[in-house]
Amino acid sequence: MRDGLRQPDAGTTVGTKVGVSIDNLREEALRQLTLMTRLLNAAQSQGLVEAPAAQGASRATLDTDSIAATFDILAHERSKLDNLEMVLAVVGPMKAGKSTTINAIVGAEVLPNRNRAMTALPTLIRHTPGATRPRLLLAKTEPLNKLISTLRRTLKSRGPDVWDRLATVHETDVEVLRNRVRRSLPFVGRYEGEEAVYAILKELNDAARLCVELNVRFPFRQYAGIETLPTIEVEFAHLSSLPATQGRLALLDTPGPNEAGQLHLGRMLTRCAASLGLQAGEG
Repeated sequence: MRDGLRQPDAGTTVGTKVGVSIDNLREEALRQLTLMTRLLNAAQSQGLVEAPAAQGASRATLDTDSIAATFDILAHERSKLDNLEMVLAVVGPMKAGKSTTINAIVGAEVLPNRNRAMTALPTLIRHTPGATRPRLLLAKTEPLNKLISTLRRTLKSRGPDVWDRLATVHETDVEVLRNRVRRSLPFVGRYEGEEAVYAILKELNDAARLCVELNVRFPFRQYAGIETLPTIEVEFAHLSSLPATQGRLALLDTPGPNEAGQLHLGRMLTRCAASLGLQAGEG
């Protein structure tokens, strides 16, 4: 107290300064991203972007194929800045304990353990205060529903032995997926509760394995961006008592690179890492 006036709390002052610094840095980064996007658009519209190098040779500059991915990276960076989201990627071979580790961090069993099949797509688990019951969000359902239609058409020329082989080789019950394909049941954008989350992740996993059996392409390219991935929103028990702060924390669970049909995974993770600066650790 000085001259009858209360001095500001030191912690409050420091916190305010940090908040202002973060906002200033974010504004400058967004300005740079906007400028880069405008420059690339101008180069593209004026025909300054060349075709890809012959015979797959690498090129130091952008080409008409790679510029689309560059625009995606800039968009992902903007999303990251808008939400101030820090994503920690957990990477390791199949059955290395990735899901078990994430469940321990979250403080609840939100992912299937090693005895229950996990999704073929990387899955984001986002700390969401107040969400004591996990919910699964599918931001992009159209590619999955198109896949179901493709599988249905392809299976018309194949016998039931495909389903039997899938169930035997991977030791999994495929009846839920089989029913979805037979009746053309669409995926929806939201599922509530642990059992519903498990069931959908398992269906996606079985669908990817069925694609391998039928030589059908799974739409992995449609899920290369972090904001397009299946996302589980749930409150992390160890963070529930902490006050609200700027930014969000999320964990990225990845399928094992040694699992069948996972040759795409390295490219997906590389792209996510390049666009969002993920912190990777083996689990």
